[in-house]
Amino acid sequence: MTHKEFEYMSTQVRPQMMAVANRFNSVTGRCYDCEDIVQEALLTLWRLVESGYMIANPEGLAVTLTRNVCVRYYRSYGKTKSRAFTRQDEEILGISPPEHDLNDLIANRKILSSVLSETQKKYLEMRIDGEMTLDEIAEKTGKPKTSIKTTISQARKLMLETLKKL
Repeated sequence: MTHKEFEYMSTQVRPQMMAVANRFNSVTGRCYDCEDIVQEALLTLWRLVESGYMIANPEGLAVTLTRNVCVRYYRSYGKTKSRAFTRQDEEILGISPPEHDLNDLIANRKILSSVLSETQKKYLEMRIDGEMTLDEIAEKTGKPKTSIKTTISQARKLMLETLKKL
């Protein structure tokens, strides 16, 4: 791929990449510069092109790289603490910094879990407190792994919605 071809391709796929970065910001509540995310993904793509990596679908790879950059930014939270999370955020995300009072975390969890069904509570407890994988939960409960994953996802979403209302 020549420099001109790459420039043309990046112009075509940039709106999709920006949409991924915007969705990342809205879902996580972060305020990273979407342009930085897209530029980092494009730089990675260009390095792959320069190294001779055969790219069958450059548009798809560009969007995937954008997602990967978003994940890296998200994971860097623990190192940079660029956004002040509330204790409820930390509880839902499973982050338990030692400086937080354990009683506050337990109280917040009780408030947020009060909106969940018994099944949702049970699966979340197994996943977070029991540190079980989805496979282990499926084996123990006899339910399909996809069903468990959906239930946990819905529970977290419901807890986040409740958190936003507080």
